[in-house]
Amino acid sequence: MVSVVSGAAIYELKQWVDWYKERSAVKKSRRTLEAQLQDPNTSEGHKEKIRRLLEELDHVVAKAAVDRVKSLKR
Repeated sequence: MVSVVSGAAIYELKQWVDWYKERSAVKKSRRTLEAQLQDPNTSEGHKEKIRRLLEELDHVVAKAAVDRVKSLKR
């Protein structure tokens, strides 16, 4: 019984750490892209590419969140 409970606790802890690392990476990416958008030396063409990357980042984050919720149903 102790090994089952400790195994479940370790699994949950690992899931939380993975989620935290993912969230941290997303925040760092977003900050970097937004800083590039604010840079007056960034060309308009490059800014458009950055905007598309931000949209893609939002899409990936939303899809990951939905996938996490779907996995809870199993």
